[in-house]
Amino acid sequence: MGEQEYQMLTETEHLFCRARILYMEDDVGLGRLLQKRLERMACMVDIAHNGSAGLEMFTDGTYDVVITDYDMPVVDGLEVLKKLKDFIPVIILTGQGDERVAVEAMKLGAADYVAKDANGEYIELLPSVIDRVMERQQLIRDKMQAQAELLASEARYRAIVEDQTELICRFQPGGKLTFANAAFCRYFDIRPGDIVFQSLTAILSRKAYQHMRDTLKALTPQTPVATTTQNIKMVDGSVHWLQWTGRAIFGDSYKLREYQLVGRDITELKLAEEALREGEEKNNALLNAIPDPILRIDRHGTCVDLRPDKDRSLNLSPDFIGKNIAEFFPPDVVTLLQDHLNKIFREGTGQMFQFELRQGESVSYHEVRLVFAGGKEALAIIRDITTQGGG
Repeated sequence: MGEQEYQMLTETEHLFCRARILYMEDDVGLGRLLQKRLERMACMVDIAHNGSAGLEMFTDGTYDVVITDYDMPVVDGLEVLKKLKDFIPVIILTGQGDERVAVEAMKLGAADYVAKDANGEYIELLPSVIDRVMERQQLIRDKMQAQAELLASEARYRAIVEDQTELICRFQPGGKLTFANAAFCRYFDIRPGDIVFQSLTAILSRKAYQHMRDTLKALTPQTPVATTTQNIKMVDGSVHWLQWTGRAIFGDSYKLREYQLVGRDITELKLAEEALREGEEKNNALLNAIPDPILRIDRHGTCVDLRPDKDRSLNLSPDFIGKNIAEFFPPDVVTLLQDHLNKIFREGTGQMFQFELRQGESVSYHEVRLVFAGGKEALAIIRDITTQGGG
């Protein structure tokens, strides 16, 4: 094909260049005419002069499309269609005005049909039909490939999550489970084969499910993830705490498809927090029983927290929180307090000392007990001992 001739091809003709076509036609002249027309578009065309020969050629070669005349000796076009329709798109050529054959061919699974006419106009029409059929086949192949990739991705996903210790499940908006990993099944004592018959409403308590549903309903394509914590009463009557990370999975047009939950048991953490809270409450009760002002200070002398003195003898107030002791004690007291702070953080043992505080003409005496409070902090309990003859 010359360069000038190639440039004269229409845009449609470019779409199926290099397509390999098996053409079955018992009329040698028509077969050769159509072959030349298609080869002008760089198609590769093999001709069989009857259906039987065409079927033999099909098994020996690889083709993109089969074009077959309906009326052929030995094996006609419909028989060819029946044998090949599951393997390759087949276009049927029928006689002009023979709609009955065209309808039957389409019912049998023909990709398309073209009616022959006496003027040979169908030869010019056929390229666009081939193009349409091949585009349709490409869409089918793309869809099948996408489905195969999706199945492979889903298989990889399942293989990964099955080995996770977290509780992982997916379920429809109505609560019906579509997937649960082994950890989820073990935790809730469900046989893996029974997952498809389970609903999240039957696994969680009604209150827990309602809380979960309210959390998930607030998710959007812009904010598809949320975390929530809830307690669940197990079959044996024990109460467990679970932390869930929920994700809403949206499909086309942002339509909600399903939810995914990833959970972990935080019961031990909750029990530890509860024990710590109870311990803090007991410690606070003990400290509240002490009438003296208490300062919580770090190793640099910064006041982290304080309980003011009730008699206001030291004028300590919450305003001092975050400030250094140098801002509300005289320099000599600051030096003394800092020296003992260094000892307590260095040696880890409690310290006790006294200091004198002059305010105008009045003098007061105070006793300080420093105790290590853990980490980088210490408690300073300051008692006024003036009336006890301090100093």
